[in-house]
Amino acid sequence: MNKFYVLLIIVALGFGGYWYINNQSKTKDFIQSTVETKNSIINKTTSEIDGLIKNAVSGVNTISPLYYLQNRNYGISATENICVNTKSKGSIGGIISEIQKLTNRVTCTVDSNFPSKSFTLVAPSLIDKNVSYCTDQSGFSVINTASVNTFKAGFKCK
Repeated sequence: MNKFYVLLIIVALGFGGYWYINNQSKTKDFIQSTVETKNSIINKTTSEIDGLIKNAVSGVNTISPLYYLQNRNYGISATENICVNTKSKGSIGGIISEIQKLTNRVTCTVDSNFPSKSFTLVAPSLIDKNVSYCTDQSGFSVINTASVNTFKAGFKCK
């Protein structure tokens, strides 16, 4: 009778071990799948935010001619210009501050000869570290980050 109980315990331990190993594999696969899903969501979100940044910079390009028509320049001083104007909702300064919240590295400058006839806005891509979105009085473009490293007043996007 003792041999029967020993055999029963060995068989039970064998099934228990098999069950444990089989479930560990499923748990590992579940964890791996969860991590991959989370990374996919993060990458999609980053891609969507990058698209918003690109659209916002392009939007500044669309609005800037109206700013120029209203003011006949892009700024009359360092504190009154296209980059800092936040007087009205949807203003360019407001758009720039929203881009700043997303990137923490937006650069906007006007030509220092006031009244200014030129401006440049540059925001880096969140997806590609070698790309930045740029707009100025001549239009919108996607530029290589190496160009931004030499950025100065009067820099042209195109």
